[in-house]
Amino acid sequence: RSRSSPSPSPTCTSDFPGPASGGRMASAARASRGASASHEKASPPSPPALQASLGPMPALLYGELKPDQVPRVDCSDPQAPELMRALRLSGTPAILVNVEGWAEFAEDWVEPEAGNQSSPERPLRLAKILEDIGDEEVPLVRQDYDVTRPVRHVTTVREFVDKAWSVGDSTWYMHQWQFPLSERGIKTLCHRCKPLPVVGQDLTRHWLDKCRGDTPFQYLFFGHAGTCTKLHRDTGGLDITMASITGAKECILVHRDDSPCLYRGNVEPKRPDLDRYPLFAFARVWRHVLVPGEVLYLPEGTYHECHNLSPCLSYSRFHLDELNLTGFLRSCNDGDAPEVSHEEILWNAAHDLIRQVDAVIDQEQCNPASSEQPPDSLDGTLQSLVALRHAMHSFKDMRGPLSVATDARTSGAATTCAATNDAWAADSWKLLVKDIDLCLEEITEAIAPARL
Repeated sequence: RSRSSPSPSPTCTSDFPGPASGGRMASAARASRGASASHEKASPPSPPALQASLGPMPALLYGELKPDQVPRVDCSDPQAPELMRALRLSGTPAILVNVEGWAEFAEDWVEPEAGNQSSPERPLRLAKILEDIGDEEVPLVRQDYDVTRPVRHVTTVREFVDKAWSVGDSTWYMHQWQFPLSERGIKTLCHRCKPLPVVGQDLTRHWLDKCRGDTPFQYLFFGHAGTCTKLHRDTGGLDITMASITGAKECILVHRDDSPCLYRGNVEPKRPDLDRYPLFAFARVWRHVLVPGEVLYLPEGTYHECHNLSPCLSYSRFHLDELNLTGFLRSCNDGDAPEVSHEEILWNAAHDLIRQVDAVIDQEQCNPASSEQPPDSLDGTLQSLVALRHAMHSFKDMRGPLSVATDARTSGAATTCAATNDAWAADSWKLLVKDIDLCLEEITEAIAPARL
């Protein structure tokens, strides 16, 4: 089937940006009572007496740390996708339970006789970890790292285990190792994490050729109790998932819309100085101790700070589907994450999804009398394709659409890619939108609506 738009753009390897910056707790100053009628100083009432006299009051009155609990979502519940949709649209984080096949690459890294899989105490098989990734170079940060320039040292996993992990040293933290950028990491760890059943297809898995079919935004964190990730939020417009392989991780989360309450990230969310930063009392904050068997889901832009409460190895990955495309497009327009090629991700995702739908159309045309149902994934593919169509159509109102250029600037194999405003680039996106429209038209003709 002939399409009018150029082929997928070539891909380039890039690290995801490091942390930006970014907290609630609360309290209010107590007002001292005035003098009595005899002008004698009266002792200020105790908090219980004050509460009794004025009725129920918020816990923030006495400066207590009272963050909310993170909502839990059971992935085996048929209503879970709708619940997740509502939480994500409202910017509310979630704890996912009964998640099957998550971080399967780490199953051999934990002792099989560890017992309760939700217990933080899961002994690691260090020999197996070193066999798989021991010679890989990884970034390290110190406890007192600067959020604007966190990585100060690079070493191998083997050296980190020998000199820090095995001796209980919490000075160094293996921080945000992006393993899909490593050939060994791709071979050993990629394509071994099943999709979450409560969100849409991850569009970032179409980006880089070297790990095609899996997202390049996957990371490992490895450190003793006391190591931490300071309060920040990640740019790029991508949702975030976190899971503990072993150990307990305390996560303090702040709503993405509460930036004015954070004073440019100067607040310490666990010990806020509300005299100096009073607006922090009004921020929406959640706290959760993440343990193995749970997946923490953060909508794009959520501020987060994580503290390892025990020796901890954790896994994180980013996610993009039709529900957070608006944040992704905003990041593209703002240019806040130059290491993420937003346009390439969308361009390549559209081409891959068109090919998937074309394969279903071809199968239907070869077996027109077949009563076999289309694959279950087709519905999600079509939803993603429609969302991508609207996203690409919006590029006419945004700066710098991607130019996927060829030598002759005609349809064919792409050779270069660059952000530009020239007319050819705009025409390329228009042609791709037409290709999507043609694909959607053909699938509705090939398959009866009752079967879609």
